Amino acid sequence: MRILPAILFCTLILNSLPGQSVLAGYLLDTDTREPVPFATVYINGTTSGAVTDEEGFFELKVSDYPCELVVSHLNYQSTVYNFQEAPADTLRLGVTARKVDLQEVEVLDTDQRAKNLREFLPNFLGMDAFGEKASLKNPEALFFTRDYIERDRPKSIRIDLNGSKVTGPNETLRYPLNLQASSQQQLLIEQPETGYIIHCDLIHFQLNYARGNQTPGSMTLGYYFFEPMETDRKRKQRKWQKARREAYYNSQQHFLYALYHRQLREEGYLIFERVSGMGESAQYRPFPLLDYLQDTPDGDRVIRGLHEKTLEIFYYPKGVPGPNQNLLRGNPQRSLLRFMADSCSFRANGTAPDTNIQFGGLIAEKKTGAMLPDNYRPAGQ
Repeated sequence: MRILPAILFCTLILNSLPGQSVLAGYLLDTDTREPVPFATVYINGTTSGAVTDEEGFFELKVSDYPCELVVSHLNYQSTVYNFQEAPADTLRLGVTARKVDLQEVEVLDTDQRAKNLREFLPNFLGMDAFGEKASLKNPEALFFTRDYIERDRPKSIRIDLNGSKVTGPNETLRYPLNLQASSQQQLLIEQPETGYIIHCDLIHFQLNYARGNQTPGSMTLGYYFFEPMETDRKRKQRKWQKARREAYYNSQQHFLYALYHRQLREEGYLIFERVSGMGESAQYRPFPLLDYLQDTPDGDRVIRGLHEKTLEIFYYPKGVPGPNQNLLRGNPQRSLLRFMADSCSFRANGTAPDTNIQFGGLIAEKKTGAMLPDNYRPAGQ
């Protein structure tokens, strides 16, 4: 994920609370040094956020470090500040005014934009029940581009009196490849099942058709703030809690959390490598994924030495079957796991800083519509 440059200025004293700190400061225009009011400031992947007042002042709580402080404003470039530990002082942060890029003025007919949205939404929100029930409240904020490939083919083919094939002049056809999407405004995703309104600063989205897949692969880079919905109804609160558990289990966050803490089997996961066959005739052998897990000085963990390796994840919601049971008859939920670099890092909370670890299958169906805050854990864990 690209981290935009940050500008830090002089500081004042900051108060802290037991178990968490308060991150406070002023947001300033880097050119004029004037306050920037009504900007959204939040800790990426959390429910902690604030809006700057008329003096550009903000204050929010941080429960864990390191963290990413995201600044979002329609008239300014989205900016991310990294904090490895709680700062001792109040901050004075700078943001740069957004420049108008005439190339970003989208000229599309209504039908083409509607087609782009039909492709974008399920691959951004998700293809599971959470994605289907989630809704993007401001699709007009999206800007689309698309890659095409051109191929020539004859306009007509006929058989002459001698029985020979005669081809007419060629015509050039354009076939779509990759669809990209971006936005200069925050995207607002309403997820009534889990009880969140998700604010997304979308950096880049790409839907890849380059390999001619029936089901194209997608990649999303962005920053997220989770605004909890409010209700006094106990039944609604219980429904949200149940849905959050369902969204969490067998998700990317759950799997990476279990991998980080070396608890794959305890959390219901077995890892296999396919050695032969396809479909029901496929043959598998267990793969020792934990043998490739290493610690790093900053507290993250990495998988090393599996570049371009594809593995299969079997997830058993009711627990891994015993050693004498047929694993396939245990009706596991199956996903794919692929490593796109020789060193693939991830964090203790189950998040990853980039897209070097990629998923397919059921886990990949859970996308933005099923996302949860980084610190979410089911009750009892």
